[in-house]
Amino acid sequence: MKITISNKSSLIAILFSTFVVILVNHNFNYWNKKDGVIRWDIISYYAYLPAFFVYHDLELKFHKYEEEEVYIMWPKQLDNGQKLIKTTMGLSFMYLPFFLMAHGYAHFTGLAATGYTSVYKYFIVLSTIFYFFLGGWFVRKILLKYFDDKTTAITLIVITLGTNLYFFSTFGAPMPHTYLFFLFAFFLWLTISWYETPKIGKAIMIGLTGGLITLIRPTDIIIVIIFIFYGMITFEDVKMRIKLF
Repeated sequence: MKITISNKSSLIAILFSTFVVILVNHNFNYWNKKDGVIRWDIISYYAYLPAFFVYHDLELKFHKYEEEEVYIMWPKQLDNGQKLIKTTMGLSFMYLPFFLMAHGYAHFTGLAATGYTSVYKYFIVLSTIFYFFLGGWFVRKILLKYFDDKTTAITLIVITLGTNLYFFSTFGAPMPHTYLFFLFAFFLWLTISWYETPKIGKAIMIGLTGGLITLIRPTDIIIVIIFIFYGMITFEDVKMRIKLF
């Protein structure tokens, strides 16, 4: 189905879901709590940003005299005494635009630019909401290719508000799940688009998106299977795909 402004139901569905997520996040107000937002595994996912932009030290040498920050950054100490952040930096790339906005706002308004104040936490939560919307938008684009508008709308409501995506976009923000939801949806949309009209730009975007997915969660490298085997049904399809690559 062609995506037009007349596909109102599915558009309303994703806007409504996003509104619910915004409302719940602001009602929960986790960014004003001491141990809110930057907690659990997010401590490590996020640590690259303050380490680089605030402390200018990805080797985390400052930890030897900043006792409180040792807990916040949760580094792994190696046998040789060096410290490292245990997770990959994929999520830090996703947080980055919002971290920079928070960092600029903190400097402009004279707030403490430590990377851990409520303004940083708020902008990181905004990043979750942003990628939640984008993920829903690309799922909508994919579904409208194969289903009518009302079916797409119902599916979007079920996915966004009836699965654990809702939890990880609100109470569990900003864990990786919402970010991967967007990236997986974008990767699938790019794959479909590339097989319809192969272009170098799309191929580059597929590679970058797949790389970012892997950088966030290395085991998700299996997503390349979707690109390789997309649309293959018969053995003749296999032969044609081998010739294509």
